[in-house]
Amino acid sequence: MIYVITTLKIDHGVIVRERTVGYFLQEHTAVLALQNNWRDIHEEGFYNYAVLETVQPGIYPLAAARFFEWHDSGFYPCGVPQGLGDVTNFAIG
Repeated sequence: MIYVITTLKIDHGVIVRERTVGYFLQEHTAVLALQNNWRDIHEEGFYNYAVLETVQPGIYPLAAARFFEWHDSGFYPCGVPQGLGDVTNFAIG
């Protein structure tokens, strides 16, 4: 399985832009990348959320999602952002 990071610009519950920025083979490495803003995942203030998806191998895999919100210098776990309750498979749809 892989752990995929997709950044999200959300404004008033609407996704304005999303960008899959990378994947890792270990979940803890992906979380470190988010919390430490590796390679400026935040893109100088543009993206305010990120989603970390656990993706199993296969065709049209269903991904398990964990959301992160930007705070000061990194992305940290948060609840599902308003308006995204039923949205799935950001990285591989």
